[in-house]
Amino acid sequence: MDPSELGRRLFRAYYRRLRPEEVAVSEVPRREFAFTYFGGGGMQRHLAFASLRDLLGHVARSVPRHAYYSSAYYRDPSARDMEDKGWLGADLVFDIDVDHVETPCKEMHDRWRCRSCGASGWGAVEACPRCGSENVEREVWVCETCISVARDEALKLVDFLESDFGLSPDEMFVTFSGHRGFHVHVESEAVRELGQDGRREIADYVRGLGLDLKFMLVKARG
Repeated sequence: MDPSELGRRLFRAYYRRLRPEEVAVSEVPRREFAFTYFGGGGMQRHLAFASLRDLLGHVARSVPRHAYYSSAYYRDPSARDMEDKGWLGADLVFDIDVDHVETPCKEMHDRWRCRSCGASGWGAVEACPRCGSENVEREVWVCETCISVARDEALKLVDFLESDFGLSPDEMFVTFSGHRGFHVHVESEAVRELGQDGRREIADYVRGLGLDLKFMLVKARG
């Protein structure tokens, strides 16, 4: 059997038994949805659904290979022009990607090769250690240790957002990204209407950008 057709059959069986309480998508009528399908054909965008049941009915009939929904809320999510959608706000979403986290297992399963000088080796490198070139070809693998590390980082972020920003656990949820890590979603009225600058400030704070360590250190008293 063609692998694409096998995948479609398996996905169809999954979608048909999917229940509404298993889908963590809130305020469906205010979000834009997009899908790609088995067999190619590009992405179908600007779709909107009146309810979660309508959404589940659509995926059961059309059997998409990938499904996406916007973190933003719109007055008219089906409008094809972004200016006509009517932006109402957006969730705050953090992407925890294991590619950006140091893990000891990378030395065992990731490889690199420099396109400039031909050097190669194991592990994760930003530039060739022989010639310094950043023109490096990488072969990466995600193992169980990688996923465990990414999961721990996601849980740390949830604790951080709760302690430093006063967010409730009920306003956050974590999802597997599908490959290399996790997404931490914040669905709170406190962040929904934040603009680009405000969201950048939160991201910089979480990452510790611009942090002056002298304000974090306390002199030991003799």
